Amino acid sequence: RRYVIGHVYRMEDDSFILKPPMWRKTIWDWHNGPSNQVLFSILSRIAHGPADLSPNDPESFYFSEWKVRLPSFFAGVGAIFATGWLVWLLGAPRGAPIAGFFLALHPMFIRYGTEARGYALMMFLAPLAICFLIRALQSGRLRWWIPFGATQFLLLTAYFGSVYFLVPLNLVAIWLAWDFPKTRNPLRSGQLWRYTGSTLFGAMLTIQFFLPNLLQLPAYLEGGRLNQPIDYSVWAQDTAVLWPTGTPLHEWEPENPNSLTISELAPAPALAWLIVATFWGGVILGLVLLLRRAWWRWFSIVLIGPVLWMFLQACGSGLVLYPWYSVGFLTTGVALFALPWGRLLRSGRRIPAASAILALAVIVPLVSHQNLKLICKNSVEPLAESTREIRRVVNPFHPEIDEVWTISFHHYSRLYDPAGIVAKTDDEFLAILQEAEATGKPVAINTAHLDWGRTHFPGTFALLDDRTKFEEPVVFPGLQQPCTRFVYRRLR
Repeated sequence: RRYVIGHVYRMEDDSFILKPPMWRKTIWDWHNGPSNQVLFSILSRIAHGPADLSPNDPESFYFSEWKVRLPSFFAGVGAIFATGWLVWLLGAPRGAPIAGFFLALHPMFIRYGTEARGYALMMFLAPLAICFLIRALQSGRLRWWIPFGATQFLLLTAYFGSVYFLVPLNLVAIWLAWDFPKTRNPLRSGQLWRYTGSTLFGAMLTIQFFLPNLLQLPAYLEGGRLNQPIDYSVWAQDTAVLWPTGTPLHEWEPENPNSLTISELAPAPALAWLIVATFWGGVILGLVLLLRRAWWRWFSIVLIGPVLWMFLQACGSGLVLYPWYSVGFLTTGVALFALPWGRLLRSGRRIPAASAILALAVIVPLVSHQNLKLICKNSVEPLAESTREIRRVVNPFHPEIDEVWTISFHHYSRLYDPAGIVAKTDDEFLAILQEAEATGKPVAINTAHLDWGRTHFPGTFALLDDRTKFEEPVVFPGLQQPCTRFVYRRLR
C-alpha cells in the first residue's frame, strides 16, 4: 500500500481521497523498516497504474490484486527458463526440461512465484546471474560480463537476502577469473580485469541508487529482522521437506485446516517421502558430478552454499528464520537436482533413466495436487474475504462506505479497509467503540495474530472475548502463521 497504491484519507466531511505515494517514497523509503523490496515496488507500481477512484461499484476494491502481482508472475515464468538454461550450461541440456517441469508443479514455487514480494524476482535473477558468469568466463566477452554486473545490482534491489548468494558468487567469480595457478600475477589476468570492471559497474549502480538511503540506514539496521527464541532444527527439517514437496514436515498452526503437513498428503505420504529422497539424492549426485570436474566444482559453492550460510548465520546470531526465507534459493537447488537426470539421459542407460523420469512425471503431480489445490483456492492472508464478511460496500469512494463501523487496532490493513478507525491503545479502542455504538450502526473488528495482540491490547481482547458483548469470531484460515483472520461483531 505505502509504496504502490498510496494512502486513502478520510476528510472532514467523511468523504475519502487517495494520495498516491511519491516516487521517492516507492524507491527510497526505509523509514517503515526493512520491508520495501524496491525492484518489486517499482515494477508493481508501473504494472498497476493509477487506482480506480470511481464510486460506481460498491463491491469492488479500488486496486487490482492481479495487476500488483504481474511482475512476480512474469519473473516466475522467467525463473523456469533461467533455471533450465543454467542446467544446460552446467552440462546437462536434457535436464533442463526436468527442472522446468519440477518447478512448474512445485507448490512453493507457484505460491512465491506469484506473491506480491521480491522473492520471485530473486528466483529469476539468481540462476540468471550464474548463467551470465559462466558465459562470461567461457567467452571472455563484455557482452556477458556487463549483464553479470547489472544482475548483481538488480538482485540487491529485489531482495537484500540475496547478499547470501552474491558473496559466494563473487568469490567463485574472482577465483575462476584469476585462473590460478596458470596466471600467478592477478594483474596479468585479462578475465580478472573484466570481472573487476563488470562488478564495479554493478557496484556503481548500487551505490548511486541507494545513496539517498544512507541517512535511513541506522534506523533500517536497528529495526531489521527480529531476535526471538526459535527452534532452528524445526526450520531445517521443514526446509528439507519444503524444497522437494512444497509441504512442511511440522504443523505450523494445529487448529488451522490449511496447516497441511507431508504426513497428510494424498494419495499416500510414502510417495511424498519418495520425492524427498529422490530430490536430495539428485542434489547430492549433482554436487558429486560438479566436484569431479576441476573447473565446475567451484559452482557447487554458489548453488548450495547460500542457504547453508543463511542458516548458520541465523543460528549464531539468534535471528528469526521464517520458512519462506529460503525460497529465493530454490531454483539453484532444483538446478542441482536436475543435473544428474540430464547426465543419465545422455549416458548409455537411457531407457532406465527415461523410465524413472516418467515415473516421477506421474508421482510429482499426484504429490503436489493437494497443496496446489489449497494454494489456488485460498489466500495466503484472507484480507479481501474477511473485509467482505464485514462490509457489503468495500469501495471507500462509494457514499455508503460508512454503513458499518470497523475499528482497526492490531494487524489491520489500511489497504483493504481504509475506512476503519484506528485505535492505538485500549482506552482509544473503548472510546471509539462507545462513539460507534452511539450511531446505532453495526460494529466489527478484523484482526489476526491474537497471541501477540493479547500482550499489547489486554483490555481490548478482554472485551472481544466477552460473549455478552461480541459474537464468536468468524475465522478465515490463512496459509501461513500468523495470517489467519478473525472477524468479531458487536452484539446489538
